Amino acid sequence: MEGKVGLGLHAGLYKLGLTDHQDAWTPGVFLNADLKYGVSSNWAIGVEGNWMRTYLADLSDESKRSDGAGMSFDKIEDGPQQSAYVAGLFAQYRFLGESTFSPYLTVGTGLYLWKWTDKDGETLMSDDPSLDPATDPRVGLDIPTLDKAGNPYELKDQELYVSGGLGFDVFPAEWLSFELGGTFRYLTHVFTDFTDDKDIVGTDPGQLDLPKAVGEVYAGLTFYFGGQKCPPSTAAATASPASGPVPMTVQFDGSVTGGCPEYTYSWIFGDGGTSSDQRPSYTYQTVGDYNVSLSVTDSKGNVSMSSVAVAVTCPRLTAAASGNPTSGKVPMTVKFDGTATGGCPDATVTYSWDF
Repeated sequence: MEGKVGLGLHAGLYKLGLTDHQDAWTPGVFLNADLKYGVSSNWAIGVEGNWMRTYLADLSDESKRSDGAGMSFDKIEDGPQQSAYVAGLFAQYRFLGESTFSPYLTVGTGLYLWKWTDKDGETLMSDDPSLDPATDPRVGLDIPTLDKAGNPYELKDQELYVSGGLGFDVFPAEWLSFELGGTFRYLTHVFTDFTDDKDIVGTDPGQLDLPKAVGEVYAGLTFYFGGQKCPPSTAAATASPASGPVPMTVQFDGSVTGGCPEYTYSWIFGDGGTSSDQRPSYTYQTVGDYNVSLSVTDSKGNVSMSSVAVAVTCPRLTAAASGNPTSGKVPMTVKFDGTATGGCPDATVTYSWDF
């Protein structure tokens, strides 16, 4: 996700979390759209919006009325509906970063806005006959029709929510992911219009029960745009000098073209020595031919490799001859002495004199 903008489209089911005496709404359907930006391979931040719709359940059966709507989809045909909207901010943490499959965690906050409407989408008032169980025995609501001042009130409100969710995604391509997950939104009642001056909200029968939570399950997909595209990377390793007598100090240099910065370097010098510097200096203490390898890894995990040959030779062999005496009368006996420096230490030195 890093550096990319993602446009997500999701759909699913939700259920309002209410106290039992107001559990009169069926599970609802919702559509979600979000726009997010990947700030790293694990983290993304974004904005989201939901359109949500649920229906007043048919609770004409006395057992249903006492148990509440629960997960029943039996609704009052052409009856009251509840429309809701979510507008908020979120942050998403993807546990496995650049993996093509990963679970993720989402947290967020925003506004949850709801209203009760008729089949034509018009907001209902509290004294609407369609909400009166005496008018329609299928209705399981029992709410006050008048507020503290004796006036009917609109059945709509807004509340601040905090949310958390879990899910997992799969990337079949760099520009597309599929998601499946769930979200829980806790409604704080901050910003509600149902304040003490109305005195109608509560958990007892005959009081209006504001929604306290929303549970959602969803599936969908996200399209990704932009982001940093990494060209193929090519590493190059050089050594100076590439040959010489032991002990031999070599200055290595690593470079890379392409890939995505930042880069990490790994050298293996062939005699057991290693380095993570880009330009390490290394001294060989043993004669031999060494294949030095360099691997460069970019920020996306792409690896490129190169190698360079180093030949470490014996020191130059130098000979010295001396004689004593170096002049005299015939017959003259001379004591000669030969010495050798350098050369390969494990080789046998042989001497050959020509007088």
